[in-house]
Amino acid sequence: MKNFSDYFLAHQEQFIKELFASISEEILELVDTRSLLGKKHLMETSRILVLNLGVREQEEILKTEAQKRGVDWAHSNLEIHAKLEFFTAFRNTYWIFRKSFHESHEENGLTFELEHTINYAFHQFINEYVKSYTDTKNKVIAVKQQTINELILPIIPLTSRMAILPLMGAIDGERAERIQERILHYVSTNQLDHVIFDFNGIGVIDTAVIAHIFEIVKGLSLMGCQSIIVGITPSIASSIVHLGVGFGNEVLIKSSLQQVIKETFFL
Repeated sequence: MKNFSDYFLAHQEQFIKELFASISEEILELVDTRSLLGKKHLMETSRILVLNLGVREQEEILKTEAQKRGVDWAHSNLEIHAKLEFFTAFRNTYWIFRKSFHESHEENGLTFELEHTINYAFHQFINEYVKSYTDTKNKVIAVKQQTINELILPIIPLTSRMAILPLMGAIDGERAERIQERILHYVSTNQLDHVIFDFNGIGVIDTAVIAHIFEIVKGLSLMGCQSIIVGITPSIASSIVHLGVGFGNEVLIKSSLQQVIKETFFL
């Protein structure tokens, strides 16, 4: 056999067997049970690496494959540490086979320069892979977080020009900022005239958050949107009085959502 690629292709089954033997059973089981990629993904990655490492003309192929496979792994249900264990196992198996190839051919082709070239190419592959994985994973997390925020802060349209924002659970400063960002964007996008803030589901709210909510109301007023608040409890009313917040014409206070609906649709 003239080169290592031919040697690998002739002993590919043995290579994969030894590779998988050096990966923990836990990781292999996770790859099979929690990911759609399966062991085939590991086998294909191994084949691409072996056939292209150390070949300068193939550097662009390795970069492209690293990016593609990083994206694939980021969309799987597996963490990066599982793939890093695979890379460690691959490196060990690769050099065992590389040494066996040179010994079987009684040649000293494994020079320092070749070893350096191969290791450099492998490191570049891992760097591109991790960067691609991280960028994609961050995008996936951002999309999931946006979905969660939309579920936590649902804006329900009542008409083409009116919507209701039910506020539920405990509200702290961070959540109040998310409310502001979401409602201002929604009003701007949908050109609303009225937004109803329903306080009935609020568990805990402090004076700082109440002040923040009224900053949101002022922002909506500047956008030409009237704010309506329903469901103010005695404790929230006391906090508002303590703050000395003046509503003016920026806010309409109604006793209940039913009252707003009745006045809007039946009068």
